[in-house]
Amino acid sequence: RFMTGYIVNPNMEADGDQGYDGTVTGWTYTTDATNHGTLNGQTGAFTGHAFENWKSAGLTDGKIYQTVTDMPDGVYRFDLAAMVRTTTNQFIYVKSNNKTFRTYLSAANETAAAYSVYAIASGGSMEIGLDINASGIDWAAIDNAALTYYGTGADAYELVHTQEKTLLNTIA
Repeated sequence: RFMTGYIVNPNMEADGDQGYDGTVTGWTYTTDATNHGTLNGQTGAFTGHAFENWKSAGLTDGKIYQTVTDMPDGVYRFDLAAMVRTTTNQFIYVKSNNKTFRTYLSAANETAAAYSVYAIASGGSMEIGLDINASGIDWAAIDNAALTYYGTGADAYELVHTQEKTLLNTIA
């Protein structure tokens, strides 16, 4: 089931063109970005406006995120278009009930790519977003967030199990 309606401002369009010093409705950032607002005209998986964090001297570690509430328990797929200047330890994530599910970014440049992560949510809420492990990067941005609900059946949980197994094999 498509559940993107639970995300506030999933396509970063609610605030229009606000320039570099704004807020993006529904989303929070914890980096020390000097430019934080919407940008337009980027390529790749971005469409329309995107939410950027930029600082010429390099960002501090942080995240761009939103907490989604009133969600049924079960398995979800979170989709997000993301861009960072380096992919070292950058990932999209879902955090629910003190468990974090992640997919690491694989493309480092100014062209956004689409990423997905399967997660188990419980307790009615989840935090979704991009985790930024800055390491000298100066620019990150997101767009086109989406949630799909897969339910609580064994086949749904198998999606998460397969993802986690692949992640462990990747870092082993």
